[in-house]
Amino acid sequence: MRLHSLTIDNVRAIDRLEIEDLPDSGVIVIHGDNEQGKSTILDALDALFSIKHTGAPQKMKDFQPVGRDEPPAVSATMTIGPYTFSVFKQWLRRKKAELKISAPRRESFTGGEAEDKLAEILDEHLDKQLLQTLFLRQDDLGEGIAAAGIPSLQSALVGGEDDDVDGEPAAEDDALLHAIEREYQLFYTAKSGKPTKRLEQVDKDHERAAAALEEARSEVARLDSFVEQVETHERSRDEAADSLPGAHAAVEDAQQKLADARRTEEKAAGLRQRVELATRDLEAARARVAERSGLRERLEELTGQAEELRVQADAVKDKAEEEHSRVAELTGELDEAKKKRAAAQQRARAAAKDAELLRDLTRRDELRDQLADIEKLEDTLHQCRREAGGRRVTDDDVDAVQQAANDLAVATALHERTVPKLQLSADAGTTITVDGEEHPLGEDAHAVELTDGTTLGIGDVTAVYHAGSATGADAAEAVEAARAAVDELLADLGCDSLEQVRAERDRCVTADAALADAHKELDRALAGRPAAEIRAELDRLSDALEDADLPEDLDAETAADAVKQADDDRDEADQLVDELEHRLEPWRESTAATDTATLQARREVLDEQLTQLRTELEEAVADCPDETLAEAVDQADAALAEARAAADQADQEVAEADPQLQEELLRSAQARVKSLDGRHQEATLALARLTSYIDQAAGAAERLQQAVAEEETASRLRDSIQRRAAAASRLRDVIKRHHQAARSRYAQPFADELIALSKTVFGPEVDFSLSDDLAVRQRSIGDVTVPLASLSGGAKEQLAILTRFAVASLISRGEGGEDTSMPVVVDDALGSTDPTRLQRMGALFDRMGRSNQVIVLTCFPQRYDWVADKTQYPITELKSAGK
Repeated sequence: MRLHSLTIDNVRAIDRLEIEDLPDSGVIVIHGDNEQGKSTILDALDALFSIKHTGAPQKMKDFQPVGRDEPPAVSATMTIGPYTFSVFKQWLRRKKAELKISAPRRESFTGGEAEDKLAEILDEHLDKQLLQTLFLRQDDLGEGIAAAGIPSLQSALVGGEDDDVDGEPAAEDDALLHAIEREYQLFYTAKSGKPTKRLEQVDKDHERAAAALEEARSEVARLDSFVEQVETHERSRDEAADSLPGAHAAVEDAQQKLADARRTEEKAAGLRQRVELATRDLEAARARVAERSGLRERLEELTGQAEELRVQADAVKDKAEEEHSRVAELTGELDEAKKKRAAAQQRARAAAKDAELLRDLTRRDELRDQLADIEKLEDTLHQCRREAGGRRVTDDDVDAVQQAANDLAVATALHERTVPKLQLSADAGTTITVDGEEHPLGEDAHAVELTDGTTLGIGDVTAVYHAGSATGADAAEAVEAARAAVDELLADLGCDSLEQVRAERDRCVTADAALADAHKELDRALAGRPAAEIRAELDRLSDALEDADLPEDLDAETAADAVKQADDDRDEADQLVDELEHRLEPWRESTAATDTATLQARREVLDEQLTQLRTELEEAVADCPDETLAEAVDQADAALAEARAAADQADQEVAEADPQLQEELLRSAQARVKSLDGRHQEATLALARLTSYIDQAAGAAERLQQAVAEEETASRLRDSIQRRAAAASRLRDVIKRHHQAARSRYAQPFADELIALSKTVFGPEVDFSLSDDLAVRQRSIGDVTVPLASLSGGAKEQLAILTRFAVASLISRGEGGEDTSMPVVVDDALGSTDPTRLQRMGALFDRMGRSNQVIVLTCFPQRYDWVADKTQYPITELKSAGK
C-alpha cells in the first residue's frame, strides 16, 4: 500500500488539511504544536478504511468540528495491490462516498457501490489487522503485539504456502503426500536424507558474502577510527572556540578588576597623605591656642609682679624722696634714653612686620604661579585621559586577529590544494570563457578553479563541470568561515585590517605613556602637597594680605635695610641706657636709692613687657578671636577624624580589592587564553591531516552497504531455502503436528528480523524471548535479561516501533512481483528516548524508509534530525494550503 495524498475537511479542530504528492518511500514527518490535529490525521485515515459513510452518528460524533455545523469528510489517493484509486467519504449530514479507480483500468463508483468496491479491494489486497498494527498510536507505545495473529505476516513467514495455519491440518491423501515429498526432495536426498547441492550452495554463497562483509567492515572500522578522531578533535576545537570568548572576557574582567584595585590603592595613599596633613593642621591649631593661653598667663604673671613692685615702692617712698633731688637729673636723662630705646624697639618691630608682610606677598605670588602650572598640567592630564579612553586594543586583540588571519591562510592553502582545477595551455591567442568571462591562454599553464556548475567555453565546445565530491566545497566553506572569523574580529575592534589593529594598539600604548608622564609632571608640580592644600594656603594669604598697607617703594632690600637700621638704633639706645645706669650706679648703693632704682627699673621693664604683651595679645585677638581659634581646633579635629575614617575605609577597600591577587588572577586568565588558542590550533591542524586520510578512504561506506546488502540477500535466500527445507522435513516427519511445526517454522525468521533491526538500537548482543504467538516476553543484552514489563518507558516505545518495523519489513518481501509494502504510521513517539538512541532510531527509520512509507506525526521534529531521507511538513502549512 502506498499513500499518495490525503485531504481532511471539518474533522475536530481541522477546518481543512491537504497533503499532496507524498513520496512513495522515505520518512514523512508531519509536525506541529499540541492540539493542532496531528492525531486527527491518523484517526481520519483509519476512518476512511473502517467506517462507512452511512456509519451511525454516534460513531462519528467525535469527528464533529467544534462550534461549526459542517459535515466531516476525508479523501485520499493511494495504491493497494494492482489498484490505484481515489476515495472520498463524508459523514453525518449530506453523507457521501465516491471511488475513482485509475489503474489497472478506469472505473467510478458512488454511494453503496463505492463502499462495496472499496471493501472488495481491501479484503483482497489489504490485511486490516496488519493495518491496525502498523498504525502505531500514542497509547500503544508501551504495549507488545502478538505478531502470529496477523495473517499477512504468517503468509510471508511461511513463504506464501497455502497451509491452513490456524486450523487443523488437512487429512492425508496421496496428493498431499506427493506434494510434501516433492518439496522435501528439493533439499534432501530421498534415501540418505543428506542435503542436496541446492541447499549446500546457499550456505557457500552466504559464507562468501559474510567474508566479504567482514572485510568491508574492517575497512569501515579503520575509517570509523579516523572519523572518531575527527569528532574528538572537532569537539576539542569547538570546545576551545566556545571557551575562548569567555576566556577573553575573563581576561578583560581581570584587567578591569586589577585597574580598579590599583585605583583603590592610589586612593588610599592619597587619603593617608590627607590624614598626615590634617594631623599637622590640628597640631598647628592647638599650638596657636596654647600660644594664646601662654600670652595671657604671662600677662597675668607680669601684672602681679608689677603690683608687688608698687607695694615695695610705697614702702621705700620716703627714703627715696630724700635721694630724688640728686638722682632726678640722671634719672631724667635715663628716662629720656629709655624712651628713645622704646621708640627704637617700636621701629624695629615695625620694620620686622613690614619684612614679614613682604615675605607673605612673595609667597602668595609664588603660590599663584604654582597653581597656574598645576591647572595647566591638570588640563593636560584630562586630555591624556580622553585620548587613553574609549575602545582598548591590546596585545591579546592583535594576537587574536593574527591567529584568525593565520587560520584563514591555512584554510586558503588547504582550499588551494583540495579544490578541483584544470590546467590549460594553448598557442598564444587562444581564448576560453569561464562562467562567461574570457581568459586568454598561452604556453604557460593556466589554472581554472572548478566548482559545481563551472562552465568552460573552448571554441565551439562548452564544458560544464559537476563536482563529484564535497572536499573542495568543504575547503571553500572553511575559507569562508575563516574569513568570516577575521571580519568579525576586525568589526568588533572597529578596524579594517591587521595593520590598523596594530596601529590602534600602538596608539593605546602611546596614550598610556602620555597619561603616565602627565601624572608624573603633576606630582612633581604638587611637590607632595594636594592641590587643595596649596589653594587653601593661597586663599589664607590672599585674605590676610587683602587690606595690607605696604609702602609702594618697599622691596626686600629696603626692608632689610630698615630692619638693620632699627636694630642699630635700638642697640644705640640700649648703650645709652646702660651708660646712664652706670652713672646712677653709685647712687644706687644706698639702700633707698638702690631699692628705689631697682624697683623703678624693674617696674619700667615690667611696664614695657606688659605693654608689649598687651599689644601683642590685642593684635592677636583682633586678628583671630579666641572663638575662631577654638573653632579652628574643632574643625581640624573633625577633619582629622573624617580623614582617618576615609583612610581606614580605603585601606579596607584595598584589602578587599587585593591588587596582588588580581594581578595573579589576570596572569592565570591570560594563561588560559593561551592554552585554549594552542588547543584550537592543534585540533585544526589535526583535522586537516585526518581529512586527507578520510578522503583516501572514500567509498568504504558504499562498499560496506553493498556487502551488507549482498550478505543480507544471501542470508535471506539461505534462510528462505533452509526454512522451506526445514518445513518440508518437518511436514514429512510430523504431519500430525502441523500447526506447531508451522509456528516453529516462522517464529525464527520473525525473531531474526527483529534482532537484526534491534542491533541498530540495542547493540550487537541483543536477543529476545518470544511467546508462541510471537509476542516479545523478554529482552536480553549480553548476560542481562529483563522482562518486557520491567523495561524503561523509552525501551518499551523503541520495541513497539521495532516490532512494527519487523512486521513491515517481512511483509514487504512479498513474492510474485506484487508490491506488498505497507506504510508505518507513528503518532508522537520517541518522547522518552535519550539523545544517543535518538540517533540510532534515526538510522533505523532511515533504513525502513528505503522500501516503505514511514509517516511520523510529532510535536518535536528535532527527534528526527538524524533521519537522512525525510520529507517534512509543518501542519500549519498543510492546514493553510486549502484556504
